[in-house]
Amino acid sequence: MKFELNSLPRNCSNEEVLAEIRRVDGLVGKDRLTQTDYNKRAKMSSDGVKKRFGNWEKALIAAGIGNKYIGTEISERMRTQDSKNLSNEDILDELRAIASRLGKVHISREDLRAYSE
Repeated sequence: MKFELNSLPRNCSNEEVLAEIRRVDGLVGKDRLTQTDYNKRAKMSSDGVKKRFGNWEKALIAAGIGNKYIGTEISERMRTQDSKNLSNEDILDELRAIASRLGKVHISREDLRAYSE
């Protein structure tokens, strides 16, 4: 029986992470590589990848497959939540939470799209 790690070690190099992205892309075999497809097959979560490279798009570019970036995925919550029911305070709370998570005072639209829950 062959022993194989089912996750990358925490101290792996960026090149090992990029190789993992390329490996999973080969398994997925689609025109786009979404975080959802990646997470189903990867040995490192897309969250870990984004922490290393800044965001999913930058990681795909570094891996040489930037053309496979599809943009922000729409979560089930985004599909079903009626934004008209959000109060101004709900919106501000979300903006503050994202800024806090990123350690920023100001956030961009890209930050909002990438980190909104």
